[in-house]
Amino acid sequence: MGMYSQIACFVLGFMTATCIIVTTCWNEWATSSPGASVSLLGAIWAFSGLWDQCMQSTTGQYQCDDYQVAMFQLPTHILGIRAMMCMSICFSVIGCFLLLIGMECSKLLDGNLGAKRKLMGISGVLFLLSGVLVLASVSWYTAIVINDFFSVF
Repeated sequence: MGMYSQIACFVLGFMTATCIIVTTCWNEWATSSPGASVSLLGAIWAFSGLWDQCMQSTTGQYQCDDYQVAMFQLPTHILGIRAMMCMSICFSVIGCFLLLIGMECSKLLDGNLGAKRKLMGISGVLFLLSGVLVLASVSWYTAIVINDFFSVF
C-alpha cells in the first residue's frame, strides 16, 4: 500500500470517526411533522435523539430537555443504542490512532514493517466493527420509529 493511499485511508477514517461522534450527539434521530400537533401558538414539532428530547414552534422557540428519568429507567432500546454508538466511537478513535502509527510515513515502529502491517490490519478490523455497530444501532432505532408510527396507540 502506497503512502498516499495510506494518508487517504487515514483521512477517511478520521472523517468516519467524526461523523459517528456527530451522529451520536445529534438530536434528530426521530422527528414529527410540523402539522402533527397544532396549538394556540402555531404548529409545534418534536424531535428526539439518544440524549435529548426537543420541541420547536413556528415562532422559532426551541427547547431541549434531557430524558427526565434515571438512566436505567430509560427504554431498553435507548440504552442499547447509546452503548453501541459509544463503543463504535471508541473503536473508530482507536482505529484512527493505530492507523496513524501503522502508516509507512510514521516514525513510530520504524524498521518493523511486520508490526506496522499488523497495526494496519487491526485498525481495519476496528473500523469494520465500528461500522457494524453503527449500522445495527441505526437499524434498531429505525425499526422502533417505524413500529411506533404504525402503532394504533
